[in-house]
Amino acid sequence: AVGSSAAGAQLAIYFFNGIGLWPVAGATANYGAAVNSIAWSENGVTIAAGGSYADNGNKVRTYTFNGTSLAAVGTPPNYQAEINSLLWTPDGKHVIVGGNRQNWHIAAYQFDGSGLTLSTSAEYYPTTKTITTSMGTTITMTDYSITATIYSMAFAPDGRTLAVAGTADSKVLKLFSFNQ
Repeated sequence: AVGSSAAGAQLAIYFFNGIGLWPVAGATANYGAAVNSIAWSENGVTIAAGGSYADNGNKVRTYTFNGTSLAAVGTPPNYQAEINSLLWTPDGKHVIVGGNRQNWHIAAYQFDGSGLTLSTSAEYYPTTKTITTSMGTTITMTDYSITATIYSMAFAPDGRTLAVAGTADSKVLKLFSFNQ
């Protein structure tokens, strides 16, 4: 499990011993600001974290966990707005990010093991863009009218559908289908 401190700036790894959660000594990292979303990659080694106003930006940070400690990976890209939700694609090659960004769009960052870079075809607003995962799945966004702050995203178990939810006042819930 991963959590953040009461102040929200510190990430920590916890393990479950059958009774409760216990911190792994030394497995902490300073994100630098409030953490709103964290996600493990499919390999169980890499963590993505996003939040608000880290280093006067809104960075998507990645960390590796070697069983005893956390280490920052690469230079974090700036999403340019508060990050409310992020998740890994099922193949662990991209981090999908949503939040409070102008035009309320989703961004995808490719992870190569040494850091994140904005996928050149992954700014999903306002034109059709496509990325291809390492498993050969082609992801194409087909409807870009997300007119709300993004608060939550989740892949369906089949890995081909992404649900995106926005603010309550706009009652936004969008489903995006990915091509294979």
